Amino acid sequence: MVIQSMKPNEIPEVAKLLKSYWESRGMSYSQKWAERYVREGHGTDIKRDQFFTFREKGRLIGCASLAIYEGDVAEIRDLVVVKEKRGIGYGSMIMKELVSWAKKNGVRKLYTLCLPASVKLCKNLGFAKEGVLKSHFAPGENLTVMSLILKKA
Repeated sequence: MVIQSMKPNEIPEVAKLLKSYWESRGMSYSQKWAERYVREGHGTDIKRDQFFTFREKGRLIGCASLAIYEGDVAEIRDLVVVKEKRGIGYGSMIMKELVSWAKKNGVRKLYTLCLPASVKLCKNLGFAKEGVLKSHFAPGENLTVMSLILKKA
């Protein structure tokens, strides 16, 4: 077996293979979309990046984003509350707003990578543990994958 970087002339063949595989799993993408995906990379499957700000009396107290992927799956990313407002419920309020927005905008499943301090918050909102990513961004920093199904596929 030979492993090598894909050559441009292989794009149609690789796209056809992926398209067939996706169809076997119930997903329908055109050959043209599959070729674009292979040519341009994984950013192609992000349908939308939505950033949010959260303010109190005009002052920024937090932010968050949703990366919404093909298949109507969204990842909660970059949820940050200003230091002096942490631990008093703002994270929970922001998560509830993100879940509400996701439901209204047709997201089927939400997931997030949680630091240990955020796992309980996610569980309280109905998220379930899917796994752990060990030393994911930094050595010794384990992140728990938490998800919430918003509607059946």
